[in-house]
Amino acid sequence: MPLPTESTTFTRDVLGRYVCNTFDEALVTIDPNARAAAGLPARGDLRPFDFIIIGGGTFGAALAEHLWFRSRGRSERILVLDGGPFLLPEHVQNLPVLGLNAGAARKDHQPQNEVWGLAWNSSDPVGFPGLAYCVGGRSVFWGGFSRFGRTLIAQQDGKGIGLLFYKPQPFENFILRLDFLLPHPRGNNNDNSGVFVRFRDPRLPDPAPDPIDPSNNAAFVAVHTGFEIQIDEQARGDTRFGESDGNFFSRTGAIYKIKSSGTGPGQQDYKNIQNLAAERWHSYEIEVNNQDYIVRLNGQEATRFRRSATDTLRGNPPSVDANSGFIGLQTHTGNIGFANVRIKTT
Repeated sequence: MPLPTESTTFTRDVLGRYVCNTFDEALVTIDPNARAAAGLPARGDLRPFDFIIIGGGTFGAALAEHLWFRSRGRSERILVLDGGPFLLPEHVQNLPVLGLNAGAARKDHQPQNEVWGLAWNSSDPVGFPGLAYCVGGRSVFWGGFSRFGRTLIAQQDGKGIGLLFYKPQPFENFILRLDFLLPHPRGNNNDNSGVFVRFRDPRLPDPAPDPIDPSNNAAFVAVHTGFEIQIDEQARGDTRFGESDGNFFSRTGAIYKIKSSGTGPGQQDYKNIQNLAAERWHSYEIEVNNQDYIVRLNGQEATRFRRSATDTLRGNPPSVDANSGFIGLQTHTGNIGFANVRIKTT
């Protein structure tokens, strides 16, 4: 390969390097002058592309695949041109827990040789376990979230909950603002999601694993070590623990599963009475200062909460735990859209 595989702190970007080429690399397969300029030896089998597709994404990539598989001789040359990103590394399912013929996945989150993920197989009998790779375009797709324009759309997969987190840095005190849209806020399989704050780095081992949660889903690190601001108009209860629907601590605007109501430490003062309309944008403002949490929904205070002094595992800022303080979005059920996610440190 003329270009090296990109190394990261925990793996190597193999798919981005093996699947995508630079435009100059494409030119040297058709143009003898380009080969000479690149210092490559002459070849007698250079020929132009039979098809050039402008734009990648789900449509462009699918079109290229159909052209190839409809070919009788499989001899056509197909070039897909796109200037967009190949994939973004912030999604928890981009972790090297899946393999490309590299043997069993490692449990210690250490690098494997040339492993990034697993291509999408929609007929997988156990559910979609990895990433659906799209070459750029506006349809970058994760196994948990897809992107359309400015909107991130939550997608459920076979692993249960998913997590899209901001990898570059944790945050101490902050105000987090975002917009969200509920296509199906009520009824069967209604939209259920949330915003996680102040959780530990999910690339590291879970310091407080729960035997009832799947051990191969790093999204549960956010559940066990952070706080979730819930989005669920039906306030669905956790059936694993026999919880009924309708509890305030499971409803939109609440700190999820802070079950004690009040103003003291370890309690939340929940006061949201809004019924959110479907297919309309709503806004969250989440203010975190030391161990005080205030949630505002559409400009109105929904709840406030102070962490108990005895709860030392969850919600730690980076000044207490250098590996904690991350923020992220959850996917659970439905197809909630997120947009305009921004944060200001205070």
